[in-house]
Amino acid sequence: MELKITLEIDSAAQHKAATINSLSQELNSFFEDKNYGEDIQSILIGCICVKTKMGYEDWFKIRKPNYISYKKTKNRLTGVEMEISKTLECDFKLDDELYDSFVLSNDEEGVKMILIEMIKAFEQSIELPKKVKDFNKDLFLSDIKLFYNTSALKTMG
Repeated sequence: MELKITLEIDSAAQHKAATINSLSQELNSFFEDKNYGEDIQSILIGCICVKTKMGYEDWFKIRKPNYISYKKTKNRLTGVEMEISKTLECDFKLDDELYDSFVLSNDEEGVKMILIEMIKAFEQSIELPKKVKDFNKDLFLSDIKLFYNTSALKTMG
């Protein structure tokens, strides 16, 4: 399975982008040989790392999970065609006090915060779309927790 973190980040947190991208690569390596069912082969987890300002709350909202069974698209800039299939897109957000802590954290603490928020998002708020019938969410969560407890902190720290 492919698992990647996509990023929406503001200028105050921009110095954390390399840490998040590195974590995304580590997660993808960890999950590449795993299989949780036929319906989801790829997960794109959006990390929204933006300090919400009064009056702009609707600009960076967590989107509800989106499942793409198959889609053919073309990059508007390059013209390259891409096929997306069996992909789940979902988000979590670092905001308010959590955002402030994340921006001031070292790399190891930042990675822990991101992983904890990912786990919370899947445990509490991410409901799989009805189209997804064959996906072992519990095993997936168990593996994210295993990653958190073992490889992430050793390789990132």
